[in-house]
Amino acid sequence: MQKGLAANQSEAGQLLFGVLERSEVFPLSLNASDSFLSQLINHKKEIPESVRKASKHPEVIQEVKNHFSQVIVPRLNTQLMDDTCTQLLATLDGDRSISNEKRSELHSYRHQISDFLAECFLYALNRENRQNQQSWSTLDNVPSPKMRMEDGKIWIDDKIVVLDPHLQVPKNVKKIELPYVTALIEAYADAADCQPLSVEQFQEDLKQFGKYHQNFDEQRQNYYAIEGIRRKVRDSFVSEEHEHQFSELKNDLYAGVSDWLLDDYENGFERLKAVLKQSVNLSLNRSILSQLPGLIGYSQKKGICHLLVNDGRMTWVNQDETSF
Repeated sequence: MQKGLAANQSEAGQLLFGVLERSEVFPLSLNASDSFLSQLINHKKEIPESVRKASKHPEVIQEVKNHFSQVIVPRLNTQLMDDTCTQLLATLDGDRSISNEKRSELHSYRHQISDFLAECFLYALNRENRQNQQSWSTLDNVPSPKMRMEDGKIWIDDKIVVLDPHLQVPKNVKKIELPYVTALIEAYADAADCQPLSVEQFQEDLKQFGKYHQNFDEQRQNYYAIEGIRRKVRDSFVSEEHEHQFSELKNDLYAGVSDWLLDDYENGFERLKAVLKQSVNLSLNRSILSQLPGLIGYSQKKGICHLLVNDGRMTWVNQDETSF
């Protein structure tokens, strides 16, 4: 949020915590020096108990919401506003210590930016703020593979991985594809208001399905674009590291599309298109694979969506939307 406010730590801290010092209902004397605010923002100091107590008072909650609406949001850089919200949503989705109920509650405010930011701020005030320094130092000692990409080759430490342009898409759907392919056919049937066919029936009559035929071919290409990279890297990483890097890649993308996945659509095909469109706009950075220029492009990002469907984390047709 500090970046979105275009402010340094001291200015951002004064903007955020100043409302509590000026509260007409529960005024606090925080002695909010630059050092104090810096320690809070850098997770080196716990939130004072007086602040936590005040943040639960209904009238203070309303003051905070008014402050975000009238002061904080107008100060946000409009060019970075979406990025600020996306980063916060990714943080919420990536933090397993947040209950599903609380995560859903915070997500429900995402279309009202001032309320969303205010609710996140109030929630943060009541969570443990000071981080265990030992846990971070332990992580610093874990070696990560050194990677770079040159001339279509990935170098992992001293090992070279030659990437094929694309994994060949087989004519017939393979068993490993069945979950995401079945989900695609259900989305097409939902849009066409008809019963979904089996995979075999759909492939036999593919050409009569017009735009769905073209989309089906494109989605299989997207799937194999990322699957080809996954297989190549799998053979070059130690097993645990390969799984970790692809899990990070999938988790990062899921955090960026989850809101679009939960929105309401006329049918599953519209949801599919909206989520894929959002996926290509994401800047993925949690996996070292996404940090290699040219490795994870538009097609691979769309393909990750299909990996998530295979994992059972995404679907295109909700039961309350389907007509059959």
